Amino acid sequence: MVNRISVRASLKIHGKIARKNWARLWYICRAIDKQGSGRVKILVSKILTVLKISRATFYRWLKEGKAAGAFQCYKRIDKHIQLIQLGSKVAVCKKLGITDWDSTTEIPIWKLFNNPELSLWKSMGIKPNRVKLRKLVTSLQTYWMQQRSIEAAKEAERKKHRNKKNRRKNYVPDFSGADGEPTSQLSAAQSYRFSRKHLPTGCSQKGIGKSLGVSDRTARRHLEGTERVQIFYKEEAYQAQAELFYARETGAKSPVFKRNGEYYRYGPNLYNLNFKLCSEFTQRLKYKFQLLLEEIPLTAIHWEENKYKFCSPMFCSGYMTKHEILEKLEEKYELDSLDQILIPIYWELKTRSFEKFRIAVRKELRRLRTEEYRRARSA
Repeated sequence: MVNRISVRASLKIHGKIARKNWARLWYICRAIDKQGSGRVKILVSKILTVLKISRATFYRWLKEGKAAGAFQCYKRIDKHIQLIQLGSKVAVCKKLGITDWDSTTEIPIWKLFNNPELSLWKSMGIKPNRVKLRKLVTSLQTYWMQQRSIEAAKEAERKKHRNKKNRRKNYVPDFSGADGEPTSQLSAAQSYRFSRKHLPTGCSQKGIGKSLGVSDRTARRHLEGTERVQIFYKEEAYQAQAELFYARETGAKSPVFKRNGEYYRYGPNLYNLNFKLCSEFTQRLKYKFQLLLEEIPLTAIHWEENKYKFCSPMFCSGYMTKHEILEKLEEKYELDSLDQILIPIYWELKTRSFEKFRIAVRKELRRLRTEEYRRARSA
């Protein structure tokens, strides 16, 4: 039986996966596979009409997706029906060489269609959306990085507050700009603000492009038309003068400038975006644990401890030291700050149980927060 496409269905997209050419076909197949069997039968003519692609592009996406782990295999049953065996998200991430898929959100399936037919959507009472998937992913990644910077700024402000005398009072960080308005209320009429109280938040276009593997020009083009505000942060006079002097001597361009007797620094843009993010912390942790089991086997860990008990060069040639294994892991994958915490925990536990690993990670994260809090109180 051929699976039907429900335009009112929703699915999750991921920042580092959805930019690929074959991603729209993969996500649509995942959306119509409601039972989660991993096998879908699709009507090729219907898919070509919905995605507005040619038959050659359809089979090219199947071939590229199979190389990336999105499709395990595909078989043509007859001239009109195609049977596709889908690959998992973990298999795709392993093929792409990433340890985290970054931003995740849930969108309706009709947003995957570049150029929907107006008559089809008007008859269903749905307003067509012509935003391309790549542009949508850039906006999603921007919002995700912006929210992470806001949380980091809040935590930094709380650490400063712990050193004050009124530690026992409930404290809410002040995120107001120069005009007293909250930072979440962005005005299209005012494209910049000079702020003295605003905490450094936001994300640069260069950082957005680097996280997605594109240039900053591409990120800037995708974010055109999005309501944004650029904030200039006040800088201390002695720091700004030293930086301006160094830039004048070296001929470099300084991000600091003087205005009305005060020094300000160029900050990143704050974009007026709104997405419903999905954390998927347990899924991310489970995927990282599987990578550690594959790349750093337990036999290598036990050999690292007992290598001085064996003297045969033939026996030790089949193993790698801890330093060599970590170098191999860093070359193959992009390690983030969480990976630097997970790898030592894995080396200490020496277990294949994910539940024990998850409990140890949560205890370690809780211990790090407590240690930072005590360090701030004793400072």
